[in-house]
Amino acid sequence: MEKIQVVLASPSDLADERQMIKDLVNSLNPLYMKNGICIDLRMWENSTPGMNADGPQGLIDMDLEITNADLFICMYWKKIGTKLANEDVAGTEHELNLALDSYHKRRKPDIKTFFKVIDESEKMMIQGKFLQYQRNYNL
Repeated sequence: MEKIQVVLASPSDLADERQMIKDLVNSLNPLYMKNGICIDLRMWENSTPGMNADGPQGLIDMDLEITNADLFICMYWKKIGTKLANEDVAGTEHELNLALDSYHKRRKPDIKTFFKVIDESEKMMIQGKFLQYQRNYNL
């Protein structure tokens, strides 16, 4: 069986969209499995509780296995995420950085970024944050 590992990263303000993607994958997998393909969706909500020297994000990183992913989907709306205690970035940024580092080293995962936009003022705010992120990381 061929496994396609997909990592879904976003802050908690996109819970409904995350659930929609999970439901979609769950509905597609029975069809794909008949053809020898399984979509392995990794989400922070499914991380195993426990302790890690790097805090909760360390556990999430182990469960997501971003460096082994085939596809990394990153979604944003109003939040960048919760700032990590031991880094100067939010969890979603941290995960995107891991995906970018992996992509530069092995050309995987394929990275797709989506922005939920409701009105023009939100669009301007999100674009400003993303442009700042691009400048910070020379994207």
